[in-house]
Amino acid sequence: SPVSDDEQSAPTDGMVGELEVMCSAEEIRSRLQAKNVDKFEWEPGSTIMNIRVNPNFALKKYQRSAADKVYTAKDTRSLEACTASMDYMMTQILDHDLAPKPGYWYTDQKEPSHFHNIYSFLR
Repeated sequence: SPVSDDEQSAPTDGMVGELEVMCSAEEIRSRLQAKNVDKFEWEPGSTIMNIRVNPNFALKKYQRSAADKVYTAKDTRSLEACTASMDYMMTQILDHDLAPKPGYWYTDQKEPSHFHNIYSFLR
């Protein structure tokens, strides 16, 4: 039978994300320790031996769901943070090889970002 208006607006048991940034400080620290930070997230002047992350450029890494992993609202991006992440990827990263943006490691180092760098970061 068709779904009534009351059923459509009824609350679900789903989780609502509370993380208001594209990547949490905790994840940035963890990824720095594991040296799992993309050059698009590096501060200009960083080197492989001294990586500094720009928190405004850091994106939460995709992780496959695991049966034993417990996801919490505080570690899940809010709708606004997801929207900001998508906007950031589409306006700042996607065409970086054709239109480099200021403030990025690639631009600062005068090292071109190639399609494979962009693809690797966005995938």
